[in-house]
Amino acid sequence: MKKRGFTLVELLAVIIILAVIALIVVPVIFGIIENSRKQSIAISGKAYVDYIDERLEIEQLNDNTFTDGSYDVINKGKKIQLNSQEMNIKMKGMLPIDGWVIVKNHQVIEALLIFGKYQYHYKLDNGKIIQEITKVGEVAPDIDLVLQSTTNTITATMNKNDQYKINQYEYKLNDGNFVKSASNQHVFTKLESDKEYTITVRCKNTTGGEVTITRTIKTKVIDIPTYKIEPVSGWATEKTVTITYPKKSNQFANPIYEYSLDSGETWKTIDSSSVDLKFTSNGSVIARVSDGNNYKTANSLSVQQIDNTPPTLTVPSVKEYT
Repeated sequence: MKKRGFTLVELLAVIIILAVIALIVVPVIFGIIENSRKQSIAISGKAYVDYIDERLEIEQLNDNTFTDGSYDVINKGKKIQLNSQEMNIKMKGMLPIDGWVIVKNHQVIEALLIFGKYQYHYKLDNGKIIQEITKVGEVAPDIDLVLQSTTNTITATMNKNDQYKINQYEYKLNDGNFVKSASNQHVFTKLESDKEYTITVRCKNTTGGEVTITRTIKTKVIDIPTYKIEPVSGWATEKTVTITYPKKSNQFANPIYEYSLDSGETWKTIDSSSVDLKFTSNGSVIARVSDGNNYKTANSLSVQQIDNTPPTLTVPSVKEYT
């Protein structure tokens, strides 16, 4: 009897059935593996926190004080460190490769531990333990950019609103290059006054999440010095010119006050925001102010109608008539 093989239609049917089964089963299998990994990381993360808590309790009993603050996880989890204070971690099991631990009153109140592609977040909230496992890069930083300006500087401050530590900040002015910094504040200097600038800040947290914020701000205006002359009009033997400069403030720091009596050839610097100049002959004055980078110069003031010649009286001769 001749054996009959599978027809093409039958083979296709089998392939389709296997594909459908794979579509159903594979995600389930991957889900089981994913859950197993998360459970393993949760156990390892909690054990890491418990180990530090135990060590903190022992150190406290031995009158060794651990400073409150955020300790960096270094040496692939084998040590935590805050400035010169550190603790060696000598425990078995899976250790985090990065992260931080916040200690308060000899107890861990919060921790973020990185295990490969996953991160373990631990938080103690009114005695209740909150644990969360997420993939690295899933959580973007929750931050706010605050800009403040003076006449020649712009200060960019990043206010962090979430629990994740920022690894790096990057700051950019207009179309320039990003400047890397470990600080949440950066000052752009030597800027033009009364000009709009675009500030871009980019940062990344310990989860790998990134965020970029762009804002615009205008530098402050430098007020022009003003003049007051006494007497205002008419002839006089001398006249007084009072120069008033913009006063020093948070937005106008370290002002430089100057005036010139020779049409700008030479300048005299004064410390006060006001000065009185006495003219006993005709002349002129120019006043200017600077923030060290920008200058604001007032128009030249001409001081005229000054005459120091003593008055003379001519009496005509009187002819006697008889």
